[in-house]
Amino acid sequence: MKISTSLALVALAEAGQTRYRAPKKDESGQKITGKHPMRRLQALNKFACAWLADNEAAGVELNGWKRNASTKVCNIFTNWSVRMSETFQRPECAFYDPNVKFGGPDPNAQPGKRSNGKDRRLRRDADDDDYEDDEELTEEEVLNDDDTSCSDEDGSAAALAGTGLCEGKERKSKLSAVNRKWRRINTGYAKWCNRYVSECYGQRVYDHCVNRAAKFFKNFKLD
Repeated sequence: MKISTSLALVALAEAGQTRYRAPKKDESGQKITGKHPMRRLQALNKFACAWLADNEAAGVELNGWKRNASTKVCNIFTNWSVRMSETFQRPECAFYDPNVKFGGPDPNAQPGKRSNGKDRRLRRDADDDDYEDDEELTEEEVLNDDDTSCSDEDGSAAALAGTGLCEGKERKSKLSAVNRKWRRINTGYAKWCNRYVSECYGQRVYDHCVNRAAKFFKNFKLD
């Protein structure tokens, strides 16, 4: 059973924005809690929209978008988040195992080869039973160095090479603090795809999602 896209959106009437909202249960009826990929996606969408709104409120022009720029770009990220959520619901694309660090990618996957298509997602971890449904993931939980630095540990060093989305921990970034945060958000999206939907055709063959995150970082970072 596919979760309706309309149910995955929450309207923010005061700002004219919409944001992706992770469903409370998956298609099998199990609760979606903790650091489940769809909860991470909800947090990334929230952080992207907040970054855009905060900078617009501070009087910063967003790459030539002069009117309601933060709302327009926020909604672009929301639509993208919804499509990624729908991709995650396709068994041939998705992987999530809470017993693997970060929940993915599949440590047994063979680069360049598709899996057998069976649903290998593990949607629930016993440790998540006491998680509060309305508690959201914090920036520290989603945008920390372990999550957003290029790493061989989760395959991101190769997947994100040359994109400008992350650097090794030993390199000092030349970006401003505000742009470093913007890069972390977009790196978070790219690594989400690399971890949880890397076997989907467009990502596996063309790196569509990673390339889009790199484009958003480049196009909307502040000069």
